[in-house]
Amino acid sequence: MLTSLPNAVMLVQAIVDNTSSVIYVKDLSGRYLLINRRFEELFGIRRDEVLGKTDFDLFPAPLAEAFRRNDEQVAHAGQLLEFEEVAPHSDGPHTYLSIKFPLQNCDGEIAAVGGVSTDITERLRTLRELEQLRHRLALLLESVGEGICGITRGGLIDFANAAVERLLNWPVATLLGEEHSILWPAGEGGSAANPVRNTLQSGLPQYVERTMMVRPDGTQLPVECLANAVFDQGEVVGAVLVFRDLRERLARERIDAELLAAYHVQHYLYPQQPPEISGFDVAGMTFPSARVCGDYYDFQPWYDSQWCLALGDVSGHGLGPALQMVETRAVLRAVLRYTNEPCQVLRRMNEILYADMPEGMFVTLFVARLDPRTRTLTYCSAGHPANVFRGKESIECLNCGGYPLGLFPRATYADSCRLELRPRDILVVASDGISEMRSRDQKLFGWKRVWSVVAERQLESAQDIGAALYHSARQFSQGERQHDDVTLIIAKCLAE
Repeated sequence: MLTSLPNAVMLVQAIVDNTSSVIYVKDLSGRYLLINRRFEELFGIRRDEVLGKTDFDLFPAPLAEAFRRNDEQVAHAGQLLEFEEVAPHSDGPHTYLSIKFPLQNCDGEIAAVGGVSTDITERLRTLRELEQLRHRLALLLESVGEGICGITRGGLIDFANAAVERLLNWPVATLLGEEHSILWPAGEGGSAANPVRNTLQSGLPQYVERTMMVRPDGTQLPVECLANAVFDQGEVVGAVLVFRDLRERLARERIDAELLAAYHVQHYLYPQQPPEISGFDVAGMTFPSARVCGDYYDFQPWYDSQWCLALGDVSGHGLGPALQMVETRAVLRAVLRYTNEPCQVLRRMNEILYADMPEGMFVTLFVARLDPRTRTLTYCSAGHPANVFRGKESIECLNCGGYPLGLFPRATYADSCRLELRPRDILVVASDGISEMRSRDQKLFGWKRVWSVVAERQLESAQDIGAALYHSARQFSQGERQHDDVTLIIAKCLAE
C-alpha cells in the first residue's frame, strides 16, 4: 500500500500524467504551478519551461487574454465553472471544454485556479454534421409531395410534414399530440383502411391501396398509404405513416376508362371486313399511336355496283381529333347518298364540317369511286396524297383536288379525275404517319422506303402488303415511340 506522502504524491502525478485531458494549476497572477504530460505533448513544450510562466508567454495575446478572464471569473466566484476555450494546435485551432475550479490554501483562502480541459473539436464537428443532416432531412421531408406523419407507440402524432397540411388542411401545430385516428373518417380508426394501428400492434408494414383521410371540415381525400414500424432495441416504439394523394391517379383512370370506351366505339365504326369487289383485292387497316385515333378509312357501296374508298386524317392527336373523325365519317356517309362525284362529295362535306370544326383543326381526305366493271378509279383529294404503284419505276401520284376540309368556308375542288387501272396496279392511300415514322437519329421512313416495300411484296395480298408496310416502318423506328396514327388502304387490281 502507498502509505507515505511521497508515494501518494507520485500516485497523483501518475494519474494526472496519464489522463487524456489537459490538467494545469495557476496562481492568482496566472503563473503556471503545475501541468501534466498531455499539456507538454499537445503544445510541444517541457514542463520546466512552462512552470512560472503565464499564458501570455505561451499563447497569442487574444487567447491568453481569454484564458485570464476565465481564470479571474473562477477566482472571483469561488466555485467551479465551465468554459469553451480555443487553443492552437499544429493542425489549426481546437476547441476545449474547460472545467475550472478554485484551490484554497491552509487558511481557506483562494490561492490558485485549477483546470481540466478536454478537446471537444471532433465532438463539435460531429454535432455540426448531425445538425446539417437533420437540416437536410427536414428540407427533404418538407419538399416531398407525400404526406408523412410520425406516430408514437401510444398512437399520438408527434411529427407531420408540410404536405400533410397542404393535402389535408390540418395545421401541423394542431395535429401534434393528437390521436392519429383524427385523420380517418369516424369508425375507421381501427379498421383495415387505417394501417397505423395494425402496424403498432404487429410491427409489420401495412399497405392500403386506396382509403380515405378526413379534413377538419369533414371532406375526405382519397389516398394510398403505407405504415412502417419504428424499432428501438427490437421493440416497436412508433410508426411512420406515408400517404399519397390519389385524385390525379383516379382522374387518369377515369380518362383511361373513357378512352377505352371511345376506342371500342371507334373500332366498331371502322369497316369490320374488307369489301368483296370483283377483280380487286382491297384491304384497310389502322394502327393508332394512342387509345383513340384521328385517322379514318371507309368502304361503302356506291351507285350501280361501284364502291367508295375513303381515307382521312384529322389534324392533331387525342380525343378531340378522334371525335372529329366520327363526325367526318357520319357526314361522308350522309353526302354519299346524294351524289356520285368525289369532287361534289368534298365540296358538300367542307360546307358542313367548316361550320362545326374547332378553330385550327382540319381534315385531309381522299375520296375515290371504284368501278370494277370498267376498272376505273374516279377520285378527288382534299389535301390528302394517294398513289398508284405501277412497277418500281412507275409511281402515279393522284393529286387532283383542293384544300383540306374545314379551313375555308367556300373552298373549291377540281373536277374529279379518272384513272384506268391495269392488272397488277396497286393503289396505296396512307396517312402521313407511315412516311413520317422516325428512327432514333430522327431520319424519316419516307415514301422511297414505302415503294421499296410495296415492290418487294407486290405479289402478296393487299392485307399482307399493308401489314408489311407498318412492320417495316416500326423496324426502321428502332423502338422509338410512335408519334402519329398510321392508316392504310391497299387496293390491288388483279389479272383478268
